[in-house]
Amino acid sequence: LDVYQCSRKERPVPQADVVIQGACSQQGYLNGIWIRQGTTRSGAPWFSKGNIHLFHEPGCVDNAPAAWIFNDDPPSLTAISDLDGDGSCNIYGCRFSGSALPVGTTTWQLMCGSTGRLADHSLSVDYLTT
Repeated sequence: LDVYQCSRKERPVPQADVVIQGACSQQGYLNGIWIRQGTTRSGAPWFSKGNIHLFHEPGCVDNAPAAWIFNDDPPSLTAISDLDGDGSCNIYGCRFSGSALPVGTTTWQLMCGSTGRLADHSLSVDYLTT
C-alpha cells in the first residue's frame, strides 16, 4: 500500500509470453504457449494462440464481473468494455479476476464435460522466462 495515497500499487506486467497447462481434453487447444500481443486500453496484456485470444474483459455485458477470458475475437484496444464488440459473453472459458493475469494454478471456468456449460477446472498459467 502507498501510505500517502492509500491505494494499492499494481505489480509491473512482465513483457513475456505465457504457457498454459491443464486444460481438459475438450479444450486441449488451450494448452501451450500464448504469444503476448500488446495491451488493451486498461493496460492489461493480451495473448493469442492461433485464432484464440486471452484477455482481461472489464465487462462483456451490463453488470458482468471483470474476468480473464478465452475468446475467438481479438480485443479492441480502445473499448472500455465488451472488448470483442459482440454485445454478449460468448466465450470458451474465464476466470473472474482483476486486470492482473492470474498466474499459477487457479480455478477457471471451462467447458469441460458433457453439460455444455462452464464448470470449475484447475488451469496453470505462467509467464515464460528466458
